[in-house]
Amino acid sequence: MKGGWFLGIPATDWKSEGNESVRIYTDSLFLEEGFSYSLGTGKGKANGNYDNLPKIYTISGSDSGQLTITKHDPVQRVLSGHFWFDATDKESGEKVEIREGRFDIVY
Repeated sequence: MKGGWFLGIPATDWKSEGNESVRIYTDSLFLEEGFSYSLGTGKGKANGNYDNLPKIYTISGSDSGQLTITKHDPVQRVLSGHFWFDATDKESGEKVEIREGRFDIVY
């Protein structure tokens, strides 16, 4: 099956010193209501990262996570779900745990 979603959901807390951001995104992934997807890297995957500049935490190696689509209405163009993931800063090796993330978007 060709195609899939290129979905990007960013959330940023703009501060005077250091911005924090969480992003969930997909590359060529068909999203279906009621399904959960393991987070990873590459085509056909969902992924996530957390930035607390200058550190950038990405999913790699032993990190894990999950994206669950709780609602997908292509007629009303609504997508809802929740996610969690662990990520690592490549330079320091420091790990973060992102928990209880959720989204409701109209596309």
